[in-house]
Amino acid sequence: MGSNGKYRVKKRFFVLFLVAGYVVISFGQQFSKINSIDKEINDYLQEKKALAQEQKTLENEISLLQNKSYIERIAREDLGLIKPGETLLVPGEEGDIREAKSLDALSDNIH
Repeated sequence: MGSNGKYRVKKRFFVLFLVAGYVVISFGQQFSKINSIDKEINDYLQEKKALAQEQKTLENEISLLQNKSYIERIAREDLGLIKPGETLLVPGEEGDIREAKSLDALSDNIH
């Protein structure tokens, strides 16, 4: 009976050890999954923040493009367009002299 009792204790200890090991491994795996999901959530939140900022920028740009005075300023500054009757003055470099051409001469070259 003495050796049989030792066998039961060893068997119970072994089973308890296996169960405890399984629980520790399961918790470790779950902890790893939770960390991975948390990282993924943080990545998505950062992406959401960046997209919200981009959306705000695009909405501001749309608002500007619906403003006639902004469109006129862009047409004048970037495209060099002028209103009828206006004269476009382009500053040159010192010592850089260019021959002026009339609009009529330019229109003759347009087909």
